Amino acid sequence: MEEALARRVAMADTGCLRRADHRLLRDDVADALRDAILDGKMAPGTRLIESAIAEQMGVSRGPVREALVELERQGLVVMEPHRGAVVRPMQPRDAWEVYTLRAELEALAIGQGRE
Repeated sequence: MEEALARRVAMADTGCLRRADHRLLRDDVADALRDAILDGKMAPGTRLIESAIAEQMGVSRGPVREALVELERQGLVVMEPHRGAVVRPMQPRDAWEVYTLRAELEALAIGQGRE
């Protein structure tokens, strides 16, 4: 017993133990869902079923539920009563913002290309 304690102390003294930089499952699930939504792989109005997402990603429903709450905070998902999470439909204002942003970015890219 004393030997095991001595080994632990020795390991701590040498600095060979470092806390792993890890992410939460919730963040991994949220990132995957966010990417799928923004890439158009999940169309507006698509119902997001916790159990199906959990099974597909190989995680429990808890991290999926937490990820959906985070995506709702970000405005990408809407929680509908008795229906669950749904990819937020694009509103006319959203389409206008995307269009104007894209036009500005294209103009900027053309300007950069001329230099």
